[in-house]
Amino acid sequence: MILTVDLVDLSMQFRVLQTPMAKLWLERMDQRHQWPLDDPKRFYGFNTQQQDEQVALAKIQECVQGINDWQLLVNRTLHTVHDQDTLNYLHNLLNSGTDCWINIRSTRSMATYPMK
Repeated sequence: MILTVDLVDLSMQFRVLQTPMAKLWLERMDQRHQWPLDDPKRFYGFNTQQQDEQVALAKIQECVQGINDWQLLVNRTLHTVHDQDTLNYLHNLLNSGTDCWINIRSTRSMATYPMK
């Protein structure tokens, strides 16, 4: 059994073992267009390291901009994913459950959070 996955600029084929489970899996894969199983943007490691770093930097900057558009909170700019000091700052600010998050949450309705 062969599974073919066609992407925009790439077509891949996989040989699948002939087992009852594999047969069911292939049937589900044939129907996958009806139910998006995965967000392709979650996959990484298929580009060069430089491309992956650029994608990561852009995503972090987008998140910081979204936070600051909502309420000015982050007062640093990340220019490279190798800036460990700024990455530590962001981690400490956004993951530590600081009082600033508690205060923000108490002053804003959950309905006003931007959805993407």
